[in-house]
Amino acid sequence: MDIEKLKSYDLENKDGELTNEKIKKARFRLLGSLGQKHNIVVYISKSSARTDVFRKLAERLILMDTRTRWNGWYNILLILLTLKRKVEEYYEKYKNKLKEDLLSRED
Repeated sequence: MDIEKLKSYDLENKDGELTNEKIKKARFRLLGSLGQKHNIVVYISKSSARTDVFRKLAERLILMDTRTRWNGWYNILLILLTLKRKVEEYYEKYKNKLKEDLLSRED
């Protein structure tokens, strides 16, 4: 994990300079599987149509992690693990868009 690169992204994000979505996704991928999970949740929530597909499939939503929601990462992991099969079904529908954030068995 490149800590210095992560710190620079974090500073840019605080200043509102980090607006490119591809760069944001790459930044979160530096966190490993946790960042990949974050990117999947962001992808779901960025479109009302994708959110509806996930809601119908899983019968719930996943709240986004934020700087002020200290347990956001925990909640994301808990929901993704609890709904693993539903998340896998969702992933199959959107695998072309989510391929860089594919989670392996180890993840």
